[in-house]
Amino acid sequence: MKLVLNPYKSSRYTMLIIMAIITLIIPMLLFYVGLKPGGINLNSAIASSEFTSENYAKLLFGSSAGAEVFRGSILNSIVYSAIASFFATLFALIAGVWISGYNKKTAVGLTFILLTLVLLPQTYLVLAGLKIIGHVPFLESESIRIVFFLFLSVIPLSIWFFYFMGGEKIRQMLTLVALDGANTKKMMWLIYKNIKIETLIVFLFTFAFVWGNFLIPFAFGSTDSFTATVQISSFTTHLGKDWASIAAAGFTMLIPLILIIVVIKLYNYENYRRLS
Repeated sequence: MKLVLNPYKSSRYTMLIIMAIITLIIPMLLFYVGLKPGGINLNSAIASSEFTSENYAKLLFGSSAGAEVFRGSILNSIVYSAIASFFATLFALIAGVWISGYNKKTAVGLTFILLTLVLLPQTYLVLAGLKIIGHVPFLESESIRIVFFLFLSVIPLSIWFFYFMGGEKIRQMLTLVALDGANTKKMMWLIYKNIKIETLIVFLFTFAFVWGNFLIPFAFGSTDSFTATVQISSFTTHLGKDWASIAAAGFTMLIPLILIIVVIKLYNYENYRRLS
């Protein structure tokens, strides 16, 4: 019996392996440097043959002020990213249903117009925010302020990605709902019920995008409200940069993103298996 290989499947598996290697290069480098002894000389740290988990132990379990602040900043990152992503995904769901009501050409045009807003420097958003925070009472709280502007920064991308993931399915359901004569409440429930997986993927994608934002938490926050992305800069002193601690903190920050990538890849792989 002659075994015949599917060249499409082989090329797909090869591409997945290449993408996995590329994705893990930076995390593995950070993990490697984080296992080296602390110090401001990066060359000597990398060249050292010594490995130690001290940097990770200090960050995650240490009692020093810097370690405690960093752990608190991780909690800030989780809370800010989760809240901003939840509302951005909800807004994207509503906007996606509205946009899908147009014909395909118009809908694609609208989503790409929104996507171009992401290309604008976030400095514009920060400057505008700094102008209005004194006139809006609920923005006086640093945490609410950070979440609000993170939400604003990610809305265009979330809407575009949501339409990219589920726009065609929503359009088909809108046609069926129109024929059935269902009311708006029932229509939204039926749409959500049929695109739950796509909604989850959009939430995870938005979470990852918000997670790495540096400028907004830095501009609108302070030491107590900084995210871990901002707090990593505290490992720099007048003596220099503690590269091992920075690498250990950076790797710790990348773990949630790696998990999100794995979940999305598994979802895509399952879809591919069902279609093939």
